[in-house]
Amino acid sequence: INGIVTASNIFLEETQSKLIRSFDNPTQLPRMVKFYELNEQIQRRVKKGIKLRMVSSIPKPQTWMEKYMERNKKELRETIFVSPRLFPFESTVIIDDARVIIIDMREKSFAILIENKDLALTLSSIHNLIWEQYRLTDGRAS
Repeated sequence: INGIVTASNIFLEETQSKLIRSFDNPTQLPRMVKFYELNEQIQRRVKKGIKLRMVSSIPKPQTWMEKYMERNKKELRETIFVSPRLFPFESTVIIDDARVIIIDMREKSFAILIENKDLALTLSSIHNLIWEQYRLTDGRAS
């Protein structure tokens, strides 16, 4: 867990991006909140003026997720939901202009922070492709 917090802190401290992107399955989020200072991370991101575009792989938001999304505008976040059948994201992937952080807390918690502009660009491109497709056709962006 300490490694996840450390990697997340480094990612947030070092990013120069004003937009970060994520792929995730937020069913892990309540567990992450318990161990991980998620609200502190959100506030630090907002203070830096960094927007988040989140692509979530769940069939429909659970009650806690709806409350989380009510703060989307205030927390500089946009969220779309994609089919977990087509996009079964099990780990969280967060991308800025130069680095990628991968976090998983299902069985054995871990995080890996990769500083590589080419990888970040590739994953950002995939994110943009999914984002635009769902944003334009699904109508569930918020």
